[in-house]
Amino acid sequence: MGTVTLSEQMGAMALIDELRHSKHEVQKHLDLPARRIAVAERIRSYYKDQNLEVEDSFVEQGVRQYFASRLTFETPQIGPVSKLLSGVYISRSRWIKPFAGIAFATVVAGLGAFQVSQYFAHARTAAAQSQSDEARGQEQTLKSQLAQLLKRITTLNDELVQENLSTGRTILGVASDRLADAAEHLNTPIPATVTDQSRSADLHLISEAVSQLQSAAMLIKSADQSVSDVVQLMSADMKLKALESSAAFPTLSKQYRPVAAFVAHAHRTIEEADTKGIGPVLNAVAAAQAVVQKASGASEMTSQLLAAKNAVNALKLNAGDARQFEALYTVVEGRLNDLDNQGAAQGLESINNLRAYAATAVNLDVISRAGQKSMVERTYDASRGKTWYLLTEATDAAGNAVAVPVTSAETGVKAFAKVFGVRVSHAAYQAAYKDKLEDGRVDDHVIGHKDANSLTLNFTGGRVTANPEFILEW
Repeated sequence: MGTVTLSEQMGAMALIDELRHSKHEVQKHLDLPARRIAVAERIRSYYKDQNLEVEDSFVEQGVRQYFASRLTFETPQIGPVSKLLSGVYISRSRWIKPFAGIAFATVVAGLGAFQVSQYFAHARTAAAQSQSDEARGQEQTLKSQLAQLLKRITTLNDELVQENLSTGRTILGVASDRLADAAEHLNTPIPATVTDQSRSADLHLISEAVSQLQSAAMLIKSADQSVSDVVQLMSADMKLKALESSAAFPTLSKQYRPVAAFVAHAHRTIEEADTKGIGPVLNAVAAAQAVVQKASGASEMTSQLLAAKNAVNALKLNAGDARQFEALYTVVEGRLNDLDNQGAAQGLESINNLRAYAATAVNLDVISRAGQKSMVERTYDASRGKTWYLLTEATDAAGNAVAVPVTSAETGVKAFAKVFGVRVSHAAYQAAYKDKLEDGRVDDHVIGHKDANSLTLNFTGGRVTANPEFILEW
């Protein structure tokens, strides 16, 4: 192998580096669809952050046209020297000997290689210029956002002073500090024009500027979130104040203990918003609104309970019957105090149903229809003992079935039932059994009655004890 000169080695390496960089640039832009999608999404995000409405069709069209022109190869302009040399070379046969033509062709080839090198150098410079332009555009966007946020913070601070909401001012103070830091990051120099000679130094500046812009963007985003939190904080504070200034609030807060407790908790979360965030505030204010709404409903049901008490008092029940209502009153009042409106509503329904039943006179008859069970015999496995029941229904003066409040002796379940079992003696059971065997009916079916304005069942015929037992299942 002959001796390789340094100039040959350096010349070849320069060309290899140019080709390697060219391949890198081509590979970076091979996947055009993915590049277009990424650029389009970034543009939509930018317009959204600026509160600008831009149709998706415009974004797609603009991105597509940009890439279409960006990837079009434009033939470099040939300079006057190259044009002259090319002409001389083409006409070489007319004025120079063959060996001179070969020498001249070598010169031309060298000049061509130089132009290729220059082309790729210009391409790298153009790419660097594009990065610089993009960075400067982002810088202007961030500066605009920063200015808008500073203006918004000034306005909000004035409103917070009027509302005496010091926690919000603390949050905005932190946001202002972040914006000041962001402004420092936005002072990094970005070259306006990149040349072949300054490209290396400019790329370093651009890289540093991009890093600073990213830091500034994060700080601005954080400050923007803080401003949003303060707006929500002010809204929550206004809702809480409106709640307390309502005409019904003083009475509700005194009558129902949870109201005052929930509102006080909401105030504490507002005072701690600068350390614990806006989330607890929103939850606490929503909970306070809900509890006041429940208290309002409970207040209305308290009035309904009073009306029910007056209606029951008008029945003039005996002391024993009245005590049954008193027990229901106590349950409903306890649920109202706890703001268990659903439970209180169920209790009120029970009171009204019992009052309607008490006001109605009913007849008690053994079921005597053919094809229907009229009696039940119970046998207990453990003791082998037995009990007997006649199935009974209650009807009003018009013959309509009436539900009777019954407590099961077997399960303790309390329910309104139109048919229920009444315990009788074995003899009474046998008599009814034989009665039904004769013609499929219980002829001696009357077993008792209940007077109007009473809860007491009166059983007749000597078949039922003074304190009878009942069942609900058979």
